[in-house]
Amino acid sequence: MKTWLKLSSSPKDQVESYMKSAARMRAAWIKENPDLTTMQIKTEFPRLFDTPGMVLHMLMNLVNVTLNLKGKALSPCNCLEMIYYFTDFPDIFLLAVSLLPYILPSGVIVNKHGETPRASRAEALGTFIDAKPVGTNLLHYLDMLQHGRKKVQPFTLMLGKRCAPSQVFVIVDGLAITASTLLKGVDICCKSFYVFDVEYPKECQSTWEFIQKFFFKLGQGKGKSVTSPGVRSLRTFIETPDSS
Repeated sequence: MKTWLKLSSSPKDQVESYMKSAARMRAAWIKENPDLTTMQIKTEFPRLFDTPGMVLHMLMNLVNVTLNLKGKALSPCNCLEMIYYFTDFPDIFLLAVSLLPYILPSGVIVNKHGETPRASRAEALGTFIDAKPVGTNLLHYLDMLQHGRKKVQPFTLMLGKRCAPSQVFVIVDGLAITASTLLKGVDICCKSFYVFDVEYPKECQSTWEFIQKFFFKLGQGKGKSVTSPGVRSLRTFIETPDSS
C-alpha cells in the first residue's frame, strides 16, 4: 500500500482510502522520528501534500472531536470556515482571527545574544500570518526562507490585503500548500502542527493555544496543560453574556 501510494496519485477514491487506512501508522512514524524534515516526510508520503484535503483527513483520523454551533455539529475539518458562515458579522470575525496576536500576549524567545525577551506584537503577528504584497515571488520567498532558516514551524502566508487577500498559502518547512481562503489557511496550519508533530512557535504560542482550545476544543493538545492567563481571560470575556 505504501509503495502504491508513492507511485500513484489516482484514482482519487483509492488514494483517499489508502491514506486513511495508513493514517495512524504514518502519524506513529512521524512521532517516532522527531528529526524528520518535511521534505523527508513528503518523500515517504507524497500524497499527503499533493492530494487536496489529506492533511485534514489525517487529523480526523487522529483526533475524534465534534463541535456544536447554533445547533449544528461541526467537525474539525470545517471548524473555522463554518463559524465564519454562521456568524452574524463574518468580516469582523475574519479580521478578529487574523489579529489575535495583537490581542493575546506574545511569547518569550531566545535572541542571538542568549537573552529571552518577549516577542513584539509585530513578530507574533508575522509568525502567525505573514502578509506580503500582491506579486510577491513565491519561489524567491521560499528560497530566502530556507536560507534564513526562520519560521520553520507551519505558518500562513497571505498576499494582498488582510481583509481580502488575493492568495493564501500554508508554509511548512519551505513547502507551500495552497489554501482557498485566509481562514482555510489558518485552519490547515493549525492541523499541520498535529500532522507533522511540531510545537507552536514561541512568538504566537498563545494565539494557537486559543484557536486550539476555543475553536477546536482539543484540550491540552499542543498547548500547555494549564490554560495560560491571557487565553483564559479572552475566553471568559467572549463567553460571558453582556450584562448591560
